[in-house]
Amino acid sequence: MKAENLYHTGIVVDDLDATMEWFSTVAGYIWTDVVEVEQVAQTPAGVLSLDEMAGDWLPMKDVANPPDVNNFHDMLIINRDLTSFFCYPEDWLWTDGKFRFGYPPVTLTIADKEYPATECRWYPYRALRRNTNCAGFAVLTDTRMINEQRAVLVRIQIANPAATKRSAELFAAEVMPHFQGQAQPTLDAAARASQAREGLAQSQNDAVAHMTKKYQDEIASK
Repeated sequence: MKAENLYHTGIVVDDLDATMEWFSTVAGYIWTDVVEVEQVAQTPAGVLSLDEMAGDWLPMKDVANPPDVNNFHDMLIINRDLTSFFCYPEDWLWTDGKFRFGYPPVTLTIADKEYPATECRWYPYRALRRNTNCAGFAVLTDTRMINEQRAVLVRIQIANPAATKRSAELFAAEVMPHFQGQAQPTLDAAARASQAREGLAQSQNDAVAHMTKKYQDEIASK
């Protein structure tokens, strides 16, 4: 994530020239040429990262107001399902005692059924939702907004814990014994080589001792 995506630097308008002319007429603004300079910015020590500022996973049933996401242009509030959200850029988000969708809701169905989010987690730049049992599947969604643009991103991750567990069981039961059996001849050969090496070393020591004694006997007889 870049620094320019974290800080609001001005007001977003549809027509910059017309807006500048309006400020000049109404407020007497005088505009100068644009000046570009390089400026070094250093984050003070001890400042938490955005991920370190995140909240904990909370049961959705205990949450009065689900997490919101902002992008300095609009905001949204996630719904209590896994994918939909409330975002109404043209008007108030809250009216008549309820939130307004603003856009057609995004829905996710698994085995012809839509599941609720059982937990949610707030981040400064995103909102997470999850349900670990959607017809046997675990679903995690990540909702974000593009900085200073009218755009929403929803990432969906689906896992199959039962298949993962079964794959691990099959690997342990079938694959590992197979490779362990293939390795046994190599292990046996290494053991035989080790035993032979010990025997060869002893034979060499005996030969050295024999020749040494023979040489000493010959010296003594002269």
